[in-house]
Amino acid sequence: MPSSSSIARGAKGPTPASETAGPVHLDDITLLSAPAIAELLDVSRSFWLQQVADGKAPPPVIRLPRMTRWRKTSVLAWIDAQASPKELPAAEAGEIPNTGPLRGSHNRVGG
Repeated sequence: MPSSSSIARGAKGPTPASETAGPVHLDDITLLSAPAIAELLDVSRSFWLQQVADGKAPPPVIRLPRMTRWRKTSVLAWIDAQASPKELPAAEAGEIPNTGPLRGSHNRVGG
């Protein structure tokens, strides 16, 4: 325990983490709900939850009854990772990928 003389002279204890850490950006601490993510992705809530259940999307950081939340930074990083580098040049050049012969009744001769 510090002596009374050190307290009187203004000696400080350990520096709180909030004083030593750099500035906090809201995106670093923002949490999103499943409906918010579904709206962001323009998909249904059930599709998003299925992606999470299948391990294709990031797991939530908070999972409580009636409150499941994901870090915004994790979701945005996952979205960025979904864009394959192979797909981007063809899409930018306006090319249509060759998917092979069509299958189905419309491909039959004399059918």
